[in-house]
Amino acid sequence: MNGVKNNRHNIIISASVALIILVTTIFSALHTDAATETLRLFLNDENWYNEYRYPLKEVDGVMYVPSNVFNEFDGISVVTDITAPDNFVISNSNNGKYVSFNTRKNIAQDEQGHVYEIVTWVLYGLVVSVPMKTVCSMIGLKIEEYKNNETGKIYYRICDENETLSFVKLLEIYNPKALNPEDITTETTTTPQTTKPTETTKNTDTTKPKVSDTTKEVDTKKPVDKPDPIYVYLSFDASPNEYTEKILDLLYRYNCAATFFLTSEGIKSHPKQVLRMISEGHALGVSTKDGSYNDISTLRDLIASFDSVNNTLCRLSKMKTHIARAPGGCASDYLFISSADASTVATKGYILWDWNIEAYDGVDSKYSAKTAYKKIIKELEEIISNNKNSSDNHSNIPVIRFSCTDTTADILELLLEYIYSSKAFVTKVISIYEKEINSAS
Repeated sequence: MNGVKNNRHNIIISASVALIILVTTIFSALHTDAATETLRLFLNDENWYNEYRYPLKEVDGVMYVPSNVFNEFDGISVVTDITAPDNFVISNSNNGKYVSFNTRKNIAQDEQGHVYEIVTWVLYGLVVSVPMKTVCSMIGLKIEEYKNNETGKIYYRICDENETLSFVKLLEIYNPKALNPEDITTETTTTPQTTKPTETTKNTDTTKPKVSDTTKEVDTKKPVDKPDPIYVYLSFDASPNEYTEKILDLLYRYNCAATFFLTSEGIKSHPKQVLRMISEGHALGVSTKDGSYNDISTLRDLIASFDSVNNTLCRLSKMKTHIARAPGGCASDYLFISSADASTVATKGYILWDWNIEAYDGVDSKYSAKTAYKKIIKELEEIISNNKNSSDNHSNIPVIRFSCTDTTADILELLLEYIYSSKAFVTKVISIYEKEINSAS
């Protein structure tokens, strides 16, 4: 009997080891350097501008595409349920088709109520990747393929019937090396010269800026040793207001995620900007009615104000949030919030978040945009340096707080250019799964 038990034990161990090896292999395959897969995807008559960061990836013979790709088409949106982060919807308002995903259960449902088993992956940052052909078919988009006979590499284009160029002509413009000799129709080809985010231009047909970007060639034969990313939280108070649209344009251009702390007045005055925040993958938190302590003198008043803002948000978006920020933070002179107070707020459904880097963009700031930017970078580098010498560096994750004034966009653009150029930083949204950072004590 003991021999049988030992055999079973050995079989279980062998199976476990095999499973670990398999999972490790898959994980490694999913996280190969993204730059080696550049310019494989095109959308109508343009390339997928952010392919260096969110490329296509083949898993088990299925080609996966980052879900944020679908936001590039007019009338198509990707909306995440901020109350249930495992759920998101890709909808096509042009034909009424949509697909709703539950990433934890790996199931999806279409507009007719049919349920499908669809596996999704979180391959890059916080963006969920979905099976490209399946989803395009479900929401009414078509896919074109082009194969390079020499390399065997396949290129893809997603279309919504608004394209004007042939796929071959498009490849001539953006990626002539992909073409087979017999398909080249012109003697010379030109490649766009943009190697960093281009200036935002207003598109009259959409609230999003038009973006064009390509990536640099890399030597795929050399291994790329990538250091661990440095996460940065960008947060914006008193949102939305008259300055928010330009802020959203900049975040979109640099493909950075942020967290916006909403006010009731802002939601009512700029509802389209709130919906844009959601559709472009930003996180939402609540502040007070107008972002100040007007009519608020107790902790109970503060919680009631959070509830009021959340109810306003829910009427607009059918969603609520559990993230909150008190005006001036937990150590404000107007209403000091102790650790016990923060626990009380938590029992009411809100997680309080402060910041550890000020953007120096307040209405009474004495700094120019360039000076404010330099101060942010100095504090950012100090936090990074402290992290290297600390075994518990969670409290030192950089959380930058912008006040959303007339100087915010100028400071933000300098900061985003720094983040983009360094290639070391990844912007991160605040979520209920993160340990909060605040000064409650």
